[in-house]
Amino acid sequence: MVGNLCKLGCVSPALLSVLIAGALPTAGRAEALTFRNDTNGAIIVQAAISVRGVMKPGRPYLLNPGDSTPPIIGPGDKLITVYDSKNPNVVIFQDKVLASPGDKAFNVAPDGAGGVKMERRNGP
Repeated sequence: MVGNLCKLGCVSPALLSVLIAGALPTAGRAEALTFRNDTNGAIIVQAAISVRGVMKPGRPYLLNPGDSTPPIIGPGDKLITVYDSKNPNVVIFQDKVLASPGDKAFNVAPDGAGGVKMERRNGP
């Protein structure tokens, strides 16, 4: 009886390697987000990543007109905040981007009401 209980705690090396190989593609790949400034002024773009239900702020990027962020990579949902560069305490846009397996690129463009909007773009 004791010998059978000991076998329950043992995992075969083949099974362990299959489990690890199956988990690697999801753990090793996170989507990348990029943002391009299509406004007439400078803005600050910052992404916060949800880690176990807690938002962890990322690096803020100052974007002059026409500039793009480097890829922002991280697993899970992201909260994107856009600030006015002349007054960084003023949030001019905030939205959540849900996690997905593919990379995404966005334009930050004027919305006509004095703010900005985020538009999904195709391609790099």
